[in-house]
Amino acid sequence: MGAVTGDRAVSEEADRQRVPVLRSEPAHTLWLLVSRLGTLFLVLWFYSWFRKSFFQQGTILAFANALDIIHWQALLGLNVELDLQRRVLGEAGWIDAFNLHYRQLKTVLFVAAGLALLRDRPGFTSVWRLFLVTTAIAFPMYALYPLAPPRFMGPYGYPFVDTLATFGAAPNATSGIAAANQYAAMPSMHVAWTAIAALWLAVALPWRRVGAIIGATHLGTMCVTVMVTGNHYVLDIAGGFATVGAAWAILAVAGLLAKTWAPVPTVMSVGSVPRVTLTGTVILIDSLPADVAGEGWSRGHHVPAATRPRSAEPGSRRR
Repeated sequence: MGAVTGDRAVSEEADRQRVPVLRSEPAHTLWLLVSRLGTLFLVLWFYSWFRKSFFQQGTILAFANALDIIHWQALLGLNVELDLQRRVLGEAGWIDAFNLHYRQLKTVLFVAAGLALLRDRPGFTSVWRLFLVTTAIAFPMYALYPLAPPRFMGPYGYPFVDTLATFGAAPNATSGIAAANQYAAMPSMHVAWTAIAALWLAVALPWRRVGAIIGATHLGTMCVTVMVTGNHYVLDIAGGFATVGAAWAILAVAGLLAKTWAPVPTVMSVGSVPRVTLTGTVILIDSLPADVAGEGWSRGHHVPAATRPRSAEPGSRRR
């Protein structure tokens, strides 16, 4: 009876070594929410602060690039921002809705991240990596290509209206903790981060693709919003999508390389039983010679006799 009890105790210990804990306590879930969303907040804050503090370029280059963008879009037939804004300016309700949608970018991003974290942690982690790489790619763009937004182009013959300042009483801050880089229109991170939020929603609400539909609607509305509010050109929107696409490609290549260079696992013989010791060493007992494995191997409990109590050895050894 003592030998059986010892076998069971060692077997349970081995099982604890092999099987990860899959259930999370409420406190652990709360910690994940606070830590991950807190990290998300810090990344967004650092991004805005760094971009404003170190990537402020001269206005001459920013406006020259804006005129180039307008010229290229004219060649492609894409200068639709001004006409789109004029269609909406006469409707106060629509302007208020678009202004509100523009300002709620980060709120939706946090909500989508929290839902994904609660409902699908592996899915959250995959999109989290995409968010980090996308943001990293966008960092140097504002130094390499400063760009004045449409709302600044009135003096150059393009009478865009800054709807947030004119109708929303919320002009872009130029100083203080909320200050933004005024010449950082390319790429549109409003579009890029909204695409990230859409992916988190798709992960969090997979039933009948409800999350994907909500996310796609949110993304499409944001593409219209950034033009109606006078903050981005069509090519800025394309730049936002291209940034997310580049991040996805980098992660895909990194994943392929990781698989290519991963060590080849040892092929186990049929019927071999791994033993997990307290040190993490794996020994294929059934594949070892009988004189090495020992005749005291217990197939019932998958515990070698060497790990049993000494008092149980005489009674448990087969002759």
